[in-house]
Amino acid sequence: KQWYQRRVRDKDNLQNDFAQDSPVSIFAGLAADMTEALANETVQAGETPFLSCTARGNPSPLVTITRREQAAAITFVRPAFPPARNAKIRTSRVTLEIIDAAEDDSGWFVCIACNYYGPCVASEAYSALIPLL
Repeated sequence: KQWYQRRVRDKDNLQNDFAQDSPVSIFAGLAADMTEALANETVQAGETPFLSCTARGNPSPLVTITRREQAAAITFVRPAFPPARNAKIRTSRVTLEIIDAAEDDSGWFVCIACNYYGPCVASEAYSALIPLL
């Protein structure tokens, strides 16, 4: 059977299958992987910066964006059991929108992604505010 022959795959092949939207059932877990890191953002006072990041894994990773100084306080509780046998790689995208940005909204932000397998992954970016003249 084709599904059985494709049951064990290495990470590169899993990524290729995911990119091509292949109907492959993935039986193995895959640690969270940051596919789109945070990018630096500069806006003027009163504008709205958007900070986004994307991660994927099996099971789908929990993703959050926070200020760097608050990141140490974030605790992800990993599930006690691995994902279901028929689970597929899932993508999680998070966007932080700072409405009507003010000077104290500038600073370092971090995106953290975690799931059942492997260590958490993170990316950082700086969001700067340019005061209106």
